[in-house]
Amino acid sequence: MVDVSGSLSFGTTTQFKRDVVAELVATLAFSASFNNDKVGLLAFTDRVEKYVPPRKGTKHVMRIVRELLALRPEGRGTAIGPAIRELDRVLRQRSVVFVASDFVDADWERPLRAARQRHDIVPMVVQDRRERELPRMGLVEFTDAETGVRRLIDTAPRRVRRRFMEAAAARDERRREVLRRMKIDPIEIDTGEDFIEPLTAYFHRRERRRSR
Repeated sequence: MVDVSGSLSFGTTTQFKRDVVAELVATLAFSASFNNDKVGLLAFTDRVEKYVPPRKGTKHVMRIVRELLALRPEGRGTAIGPAIRELDRVLRQRSVVFVASDFVDADWERPLRAARQRHDIVPMVVQDRRERELPRMGLVEFTDAETGVRRLIDTAPRRVRRRFMEAAAARDERRREVLRRMKIDPIEIDTGEDFIEPLTAYFHRRERRRSR
C-alpha cells in the first residue's frame, strides 16, 4: 500500500517523501520477487488511485515500479482507513502488507485492526525532520499540500517553535501508542536518511521474534 497524497510532496533535504517511498517500494518489491513471492500494489490518496493484483516475476515488479512512478493522482487528500478496507476486500489470501505513508490522517485505527486479523501489517512511516522541528525563519507562508490552505506564521518567537515541536511529538506518540496496542512494529524513516539501516533492523527484530 502506497500513499501518493499531496503531503508526500514535501521534503527539506535532498528528497521528497514520495521519493523515499518509491525507493522503498522498489527495494521491497524486488526483494520479494527474488524470494519468488507474489507482489501487488495499491496506491491511494483520499481514494484508491491504482490497484495491481499480486503476481510473481521480475517483469511484474518492473510494471509496479513503472505504474507508481508514472501515476498522476486524481486526489490530494489522505484516507488510509478506506484504502485498508479495500485492500482487505480484494486480498483473498493472507499476505504481508507494507503500508508506506506519512500517516498524516485520522480514523485508520479500526480498519487497520480489522485487517490485521487476516494479514501481517507493516507500517512504514516516512517523514521529514522539519515536520517535527520548526527553524527560526521569521515570517513564513505555509501551504497545506492537500487542501491548499495557506497560513502566515511568525517563526521567530520561541514559544511558537516549541508549540510546533510539542504538537508534532504528541502526534507521533499517538501513532506509536496505537500501533503498540495492536502489537505492530513500524519502520520509521526520515527523508535524506539511508533507509537500508532501519529496514534491516526491522527484519532482524522480526527474525528474532519468530525464533522465540
